[in-house]
Amino acid sequence: MKTPDNRTNRVSLVPGIGGEDYYEILTTVNYVRIRIVKTPRGEAPRHIRQEWVGLEFEAQAENLSTHGVLTEDPLPMAKRYLILETEALDLLEKAGKSQALKWWRDNDFPEEGSYFAFEADEVIELVPSTS
Repeated sequence: MKTPDNRTNRVSLVPGIGGEDYYEILTTVNYVRIRIVKTPRGEAPRHIRQEWVGLEFEAQAENLSTHGVLTEDPLPMAKRYLILETEALDLLEKAGKSQALKWWRDNDFPEEGSYFAFEADEVIELVPSTS
């Protein structure tokens, strides 16, 4: 559930020593509204990746390593903005990006519970209006 300052509390189960017991850890996830301003890097064809440019949405900002969407080759630690694949494909559909949507679906996306990650230099954070 999101708080008024755009944070979400999340409970994660973490294995204890020996993996027999699990402990609940409460973490806070910060969401920011972003706009994709540069063709994202990635393994999808360039014309498919270009379809993200201009889309705006709330994303989870985190420093993490990830992997390629097709080859699963590891990518180094960096600041990235995450959106659930299901939500991202809904955005493409609402924006009328049918060619990109078809490509992702033809390539077995979305994967339930998985995220797309956008690099920090591919987005701008949108500042909420104070008026």
